Amino acid sequence: MSVTGGAAGCRARPSSCRRAGGATDEIASRLYLSPYTVQDHLKAVFDKVGVSTRGELVARLFFDHYAPRLAGGATVGSDGWFAPGRESTPN
Repeated sequence: MSVTGGAAGCRARPSSCRRAGGATDEIASRLYLSPYTVQDHLKAVFDKVGVSTRGELVARLFFDHYAPRLAGGATVGSDGWFAPGRESTPN
């Protein structure tokens, strides 16, 4: 399963995605949510993607989205995003 749908929220809140590696309490504080709400959202994303840990989620995102683009010659900018116009289109 592709994780594109689950990653849509990251595009809507890029600042929160930069903190994706933070502890649940830290994420909750930054988003003005309860830690329980953050845990519930993470569980929903894990179920949707078919993973059970944050590490598995990161690996899934990398191997489904970054690795193929890097193999195709894409360039990643200093901000971690792919540089527009400098990547080949996958076949």
